[in-house]
Amino acid sequence: MAAMAGRDPERAAVDRLLDAASARLAALVLEGEAGIGKTTVWRDAVGQVRAAAHADAQVGAVWEQIGTERLNGARLIVGHLEERGGLRSGLDLAGTADLIWVLNDPGFYHMLVHRRGWSTGAYERQLTDVLVRQLL
Repeated sequence: MAAMAGRDPERAAVDRLLDAASARLAALVLEGEAGIGKTTVWRDAVGQVRAAAHADAQVGAVWEQIGTERLNGARLIVGHLEERGGLRSGLDLAGTADLIWVLNDPGFYHMLVHRRGWSTGAYERQLTDVLVRQLL
C-alpha cells in the first residue's frame, strides 16, 4: 500500500486500531474540517484491513463484518427508495441491494483511482451515473 505523505500520526493510529481490533471491539473516529484528508485516511485503513484479511482469520472476520454492514446499508437504501416510490419499476429488491453492495465495494475505488488513475471526482460521477441509471 502506498504511504500517505504527511499522515504518519493518522497511519499509526490506524495501525494501533487494527492491532487492538483482533483482541477487543475497537473504533476509529475521524474528525476535522472538510478537505483535510479524512477520507484518504479512511480508505487507507480499509485497504489495510482488506490486505490483512487473507492472512489473519480475525482480520478476515472484521472484513466480513464490514461487507455485511455494507450490504445491510444497501438494503436500507433500497427499502427507503421503495417506500417513497423512487425505484425504477420492476426491480428485484434483493438484487438491487446486491448491486449497490457490489458497486460500493472499496476495491472498485482502489482499482479505478489508484491503479487506473481516475480522479476521485471522476469515480464519484461514474458511480453516481451507474446507480441513477440502474435504480431510478
